[in-house]
Amino acid sequence: MKRTKKLFVRTTLLIFLILPVLAFGHLLILPQQTYSLLIHFSSFQKEGKLYFSPQTAMTTRTEVSGLVIEARKRDELFWGKLESNPTFIYCDDTKSFEKYAHTGAPAVTHMTEFGSYIVISRDGEDVDVISHEWQHAELLKRIGFLNWALKIPSWFDEGLAMQTDQRPYYSIDSLKEKTNGFQNLMNIKNIRKGRDLGMLTKEQILLFFSTAKYELKQWNPEKRLSTFISIINDGGSFEEAWSQKNIRK
Repeated sequence: MKRTKKLFVRTTLLIFLILPVLAFGHLLILPQQTYSLLIHFSSFQKEGKLYFSPQTAMTTRTEVSGLVIEARKRDELFWGKLESNPTFIYCDDTKSFEKYAHTGAPAVTHMTEFGSYIVISRDGEDVDVISHEWQHAELLKRIGFLNWALKIPSWFDEGLAMQTDQRPYYSIDSLKEKTNGFQNLMNIKNIRKGRDLGMLTKEQILLFFSTAKYELKQWNPEKRLSTFISIINDGGSFEEAWSQKNIRK
């Protein structure tokens, strides 16, 4: 009994010693994600699952809340009942957004073992943007963090998110015009991780999103996605889940 008690005390002390080290390491490597995980301890003001920077006007808070509701409805048309319940962080100024996300995008979704955190800038006050980011959160919820991190390539993740994104620039008709009737499509299959986008120019990144949207649309997610998720969750590879050779389009 004494030996068991000593072991418990030692284990507890070890955990308390290791946790701060892990947290500090996480902060150094992924500072924006770490700050998002700790949003509850910040000066941001919570309204349901939304956190607003303190200076955010009430009119803006009402508008953003409405856009989140609208985005939910749009994504539910695609998925059915949503399983995810991401935390939203609205940043009313550039400095705050740089702390919780990174520049170059109107919104960012942090995919973590503890759920999804969607950080929205002023430029992200758009139902297309929010719906897009929520798509990421929903996929994470349905397959789990490890499956998402180890199996899902960025081109698929972004292509799926683009299915509810109706911004005209990324439309199928626009892509058709830019690629000579889809004859000169960009090769997106080598974009496996988000960091790979850093190799592309701004113009190429925009074309990447359009092409990913087209590729997923051709794959027919409305019919294949449920089976895809089942295969992934049953231990199958991405290639097995993507091919679904016995499933007709």
